[in-house]
Amino acid sequence: MKLADLSTGPDWVVYVGFIIFAVLSIVLISGHGSWLISGYNTASKEEKAKYNEKKAMQNNGNWNVCYSNSSINYGSV
Repeated sequence: MKLADLSTGPDWVVYVGFIIFAVLSIVLISGHGSWLISGYNTASKEEKAKYNEKKAMQNNGNWNVCYSNSSINYGSV
């Protein structure tokens, strides 16, 4: 009996989560996803001027890369 036999859910759930985070990462890192950043889209023009939109998207994209890697690493044990 392997550790994978004791998993509580099907493996496809892990792969779907990985794909979702990977696609979101690509969208954010490429600079086309400012609407995905929570709070940025609803901020006033003065508040938006305080932040560098490109860096915020890259930062969120990098976090999504971390989430996708951890989901595939921990989920497919």
